[in-house]
Amino acid sequence: MGLSDVLYGVYERRLVKQIPPERRPKHVGVILDGNRRWATSHGSASDVGHRAGAAKIVEFLGWCEDADVQVVTLWLLSTDNLTRPEVELQA
Repeated sequence: MGLSDVLYGVYERRLVKQIPPERRPKHVGVILDGNRRWATSHGSASDVGHRAGAAKIVEFLGWCEDADVQVVTLWLLSTDNLTRPEVELQA
């Protein structure tokens, strides 16, 4: 654990304290987007970006649990993406 992890933890706890429990959301929806752009910017194939994005879901769900969010909706795939090359969909 580095200094940035410690500082981020302090920052996160400070943010949570600023939002009264009755004002915290009980349902959060997220559109997962940008994995392929992230992979391209890092010189990787799109499947690498999708795996990195999937790994972040676990972290995100942990944040939601810490914030007492009871329902999380994840939009994982647009039907527009179904027209992508088969090799990309297979991964």
